[in-house]
Amino acid sequence: MYDIPFTLLFSLLSILSAYAFFDVAGRIVLKRGYLFLLWIACGAIATGTGIWSVYFIGMLTFHLPVSMAFNLLMIFLAMFTAIAGTGAALFILVQHSFTYSLLFTSALCLGTTMVSMHQAIIAAMNTQIIIHHNYTLLVLSFCIAVLFSFVALHIVFSKHKKISDTSTLRKLAGSGLLGLAILGMHYTAMASTTFITADNTTVPFILNHSLLASCVGIMSLMIALLTIAGAFLDRCYVIQLQYIFDTLDVSLWTRDIQNDQMITCSPGTEKVYGIPAEAFMKDKRLWKQLIYPGDEAFIKETETNLLAGKPATREYRIIDGNGKVKWLHERIIPTTDRTGTLLRFDGVTLDITQRKLAEQTVREERNFSQAILDTTEALIVVVDIQGRIVQFNRACEALSGYSFAEVLHQPFWETRLFENLDNQDMRTIFHNTLSGCFTPRTEQYWRTKHGTRRLISWNLSLIRNTHGSITHIMGAGIDITELRLTEELLRKSEKLSVAGQLAAGVAHEIRNPLTTLKGFLQLLYDSTEEKFYFDIMLKELHRIESITSEFLLLAKPEAVNFQAKNVISLLDDVVSLAATQAIMKNITIITDYALDIGVIYCEENRLKQVFIHLLQNAMEAMPNSGEITLQARMADERHVLISIKDQGYGIEPERLAKLGEPFYTTKEKGTGLGLMISYKIIESHEGTIKVESNVGKGTSVHVLLPAHPLTSVKK
Repeated sequence: MYDIPFTLLFSLLSILSAYAFFDVAGRIVLKRGYLFLLWIACGAIATGTGIWSVYFIGMLTFHLPVSMAFNLLMIFLAMFTAIAGTGAALFILVQHSFTYSLLFTSALCLGTTMVSMHQAIIAAMNTQIIIHHNYTLLVLSFCIAVLFSFVALHIVFSKHKKISDTSTLRKLAGSGLLGLAILGMHYTAMASTTFITADNTTVPFILNHSLLASCVGIMSLMIALLTIAGAFLDRCYVIQLQYIFDTLDVSLWTRDIQNDQMITCSPGTEKVYGIPAEAFMKDKRLWKQLIYPGDEAFIKETETNLLAGKPATREYRIIDGNGKVKWLHERIIPTTDRTGTLLRFDGVTLDITQRKLAEQTVREERNFSQAILDTTEALIVVVDIQGRIVQFNRACEALSGYSFAEVLHQPFWETRLFENLDNQDMRTIFHNTLSGCFTPRTEQYWRTKHGTRRLISWNLSLIRNTHGSITHIMGAGIDITELRLTEELLRKSEKLSVAGQLAAGVAHEIRNPLTTLKGFLQLLYDSTEEKFYFDIMLKELHRIESITSEFLLLAKPEAVNFQAKNVISLLDDVVSLAATQAIMKNITIITDYALDIGVIYCEENRLKQVFIHLLQNAMEAMPNSGEITLQARMADERHVLISIKDQGYGIEPERLAKLGEPFYTTKEKGTGLGLMISYKIIESHEGTIKVESNVGKGTSVHVLLPAHPLTSVKK
């Protein structure tokens, strides 16, 4: 015998639990990872607790002629059986590979759960009543539970490819049938049970069954309502997502791999492809017909990766429905079931044509700027605020010998370009530049990869972003090595011009009175018998005349007669002229001539003048005797090299660079004109003079002259 109010509560809980089961099933299939397990657990607890409470309330509202109690451990075991069985049924049901066998398995699991839980509650009764079972009716109750559960599952899910597509009306119908399954199984199982009382039996503790049934019912009702409320909120969230889905100017789509068809395609597809979304739903291959020729191979490659279960991101071109070429960006995620079977592709496709056009514009501007940087002769170096090189144009590559790749992203102070500056000095200069404390124009030597030195004039500037912050430092440089050499030559030329003008003036002013003196001295010389002093004076007058001739040579070159001359014969004549002075100073002149020395095309007297002057300089550098070596050999097939080496004091390195300049000399009483005239004579012969010196060891003067192209004479 049952209480009518509690019977109504019993029925309401059955239907609510069934509805919670179906609604949660539709949510679970959309979840992944921990959310999938969380929804399985929530659905199992809500539905299992509801079914358990239905049966437990039914037992509490069943009137027996004796008092009774329940074993709490068995009651909780029954609840756990209901939760576990319902969870297993949910897990089986939400598998993507939908079949009737799957529905029957889930229904069988539900029926088994109901019967097992019912029997556990019966076993939990703590009373002296004897219980007998009619096993035919008990099996019938199991069949009722399985059959009604299967029909309910079939009504809700059999007409849909996806569990999440089921309608609310179908869920309500299925909930009614599953509720009938719960009620039918309970009442049939109770009908199969016979309770026999014994005489004089008592129960030590009597429960208030009505109060307990009310508490359990209210608790189960709250759990079921909370579950349904959670599902409703989730449904609202899905509706909001659907609204966003429908209003975005992107194509959101899902393609079913098992049935090879499009499942969903958002309205934004028309804006992306220029073709309505319905056309893609009808023709699954339509999008492939839009692919731009030449991108098919790339699309095929990404399709292979997708079929292997790998997510893909791709950018490709299409010709849309309006005949326009568009760039698309697409992100595709494959979905598999728990067995690894590929189920569907979920994709998002965006129109990125404007972005591509902007990128192309930026790329063209960058290429244009790079072309300017690479064609300019100026050196362009750009470093970021960490001092790393980010621009190194071709002019820099050509001059330094380093490629852009070799210096890219290297701190400029770690390169070997800057000479006479260590890392700390360059770091200091860099930080001063960032702080604004720098000189915009500066000159610095570069040491190239091949070891040569180049003087660079730099113009520094700071590059700022739109916020005014410094982002880069740019240096624009010009190689001024040749300019400085030209300026130096011009300075020397100006000195030569001044010296020539001065020499011409002095020579002119001296020659007139010198001629008069020579004439009258010659008259006196012929009329006197004491000629000793006259000889001395005439000799000195000749010397003065020779000096004035050298002065005139600076001002106005004389006409010379170049002839082919034997080098060894010329040098022997020079040694003969210098031998007397060498003997007086206890100096030995050693000659070292190669046998293959040829001839040179020269003005003999001028060259003798040069070598005599060089030998005199060598002897003056050795006041305490010594040896002078005069060497002659072929430097190559076209040049003769003549070297004069002494053992004198040597010349300091800083003074070597100024040798040959007018009025610069290393002697106390020298004028600097002798060596200058020697340089000029050798230059007129298209030769060069190179001076090498080691302080304390001596000096070597190397004269390089072109060999005669037609004659070769051997000594």
